[in-house]
Amino acid sequence: MKTSARLMAAVAAATLVATVTAGCSQVGQGGSGSGSGSGDATHQITFVNKIDGIAWYERSKLGLNQYTDETGNPTTMVGPAGADPALQNQVIQQQIAAGADGLIINPVSSSASDPVAKQAMDAGIAVISHEATDMQSVDFDIEAFEAKPYGENMMKQLAELMGEKGQYVAWVGSLSSKSHNAFIDAAVAYQKEHYPDMTLVTDRIEDNEDQQGAQDKMVELMATYPDLKGSISCSMSALPGIARAVEDKGKEDRIAVVGTSLVSVAGQYLKTGAADHIMFWDPSETAFAAAALANLVIEGRSDEVVNGIDLGIDGYHSVKVDGKVVYGDKWIDVTAENMDEYDF
Repeated sequence: MKTSARLMAAVAAATLVATVTAGCSQVGQGGSGSGSGSGDATHQITFVNKIDGIAWYERSKLGLNQYTDETGNPTTMVGPAGADPALQNQVIQQQIAAGADGLIINPVSSSASDPVAKQAMDAGIAVISHEATDMQSVDFDIEAFEAKPYGENMMKQLAELMGEKGQYVAWVGSLSSKSHNAFIDAAVAYQKEHYPDMTLVTDRIEDNEDQQGAQDKMVELMATYPDLKGSISCSMSALPGIARAVEDKGKEDRIAVVGTSLVSVAGQYLKTGAADHIMFWDPSETAFAAAALANLVIEGRSDEVVNGIDLGIDGYHSVKVDGKVVYGDKWIDVTAENMDEYDF
């Protein structure tokens, strides 16, 4: 753990921290096992999510639990009640005061959270970001894969469903989300090069990771663009909202719905045909890998993070390292035909 001075700071901040952690779930507390290369010492690693309590992060907790079980290092998942950068930054600052050894930050806004991440680094805390390749104040950023092929695949699936022609819309969780915008940048560029008869009818839409908000907006879009034939989206929560709107209007056979989501939240719409194709990475694997990466930084072993390093979990057995960004190599494509293979 940190020095006694850091621990004293944590005690001084106990009342403040209790306010946030009261509403957040505590993941594994560690066992008798030791952290790699650290004898009996353990390292507290905290994952700060975008919005607490949603299915994506419930799955992430399983990876943190697994990491704790295998290493003895305690892990915690915390996050704001809504996908708001200011609220998330408050949570990060409270975890700094709590004396975490490592922080994994999945930012709502990379630019908004970067100054707070710097505060953490200045306090001697290892900082790993996720879905934030542009964050500067981090030791490493971890990604499940490179954005370009993922975004291109999203467009390939949509184009096939649309017959390579017609109008479509594109969604991001936040206009300041680095990964979501990179996915859509790649998808739109691929469309312009390969499918000239397809048209993006409006600027990318910000859904704020809000299922009901996405549903309401999709109703508006269908009214504004009656010839709409497709939708691609990036946040887990948006796609089921979009699909519900399509289903309610009876347009399952007219509008193709493709995007990032999980079977646990979008499966019912895959079954009915209101959603056609979902893509995702396993959040539990990413959480495990991020914790392993944080532990290496905490132990002063950052120089071991090189091409080919094995972070101990599927998708990250032989990573690619580009500067501070660590890439895994796995995403999952799911349709109604193979959805029963996944229980999350």
